[in-house]
Amino acid sequence: MAIRDALNRARQSPVILFGAAAATVVALFALLVWLGLVRALLHSPWLWEIVIAVTALVAIVIIVWGIPWWRERSFVHRLGSDFRVANSQGRANRSIRSRGS
Repeated sequence: MAIRDALNRARQSPVILFGAAAATVVALFALLVWLGLVRALLHSPWLWEIVIAVTALVAIVIIVWGIPWWRERSFVHRLGSDFRVANSQGRANRSIRSRGS
């Protein structure tokens, strides 16, 4: 259970998450170099179409998965803080009600 708790705490750190993502990208690129696919891609007549397709795929993944994840994470972390924003509209409503009676 201690390992599971340590992994859960590590998963909450954005630095560790971005580092793991970077390490994964580097490992995948090394695998492509080892398989010789990078050389084939660079000499391919479809190079720009492939680059555009991969860029579009990355943008879709960021929009569909990354942004909602980041917003949820920041909301949950803010929810746990002691700082509270005062509700100015509620305060105005209370002062109107107190003047009316």
